[in-house]
Amino acid sequence: MEIKNIEPEAIPDFEQQLQLENVKYLTLCTEEGIIAYLAGTISPNDNEIDVHYNFTEDFNEPVAKQMYDSFMKQNISEDITFNPQSEKEEGFIESM
Repeated sequence: MEIKNIEPEAIPDFEQQLQLENVKYLTLCTEEGIIAYLAGTISPNDNEIDVHYNFTEDFNEPVAKQMYDSFMKQNISEDITFNPQSEKEEGFIESM
């Protein structure tokens, strides 16, 4: 398993594959293909990004933590708003 931040110039290559739009920050977890991502998309509110996880299987807290740590190492200047997609994810985000 590998977790990596995607360089801004490479993000458009993944937007179509992941069916996302307006992605500014992207962290992938791969293992013979993408198994999870953490995406920061441009919000309608100025100086804010909407962030959410997506897992091909069930939400995995240890992987989510590693992805979060990697994601936060990027030079993010905007305010971050998390948009949990499940109860497990919401609990994880609230615990941080």
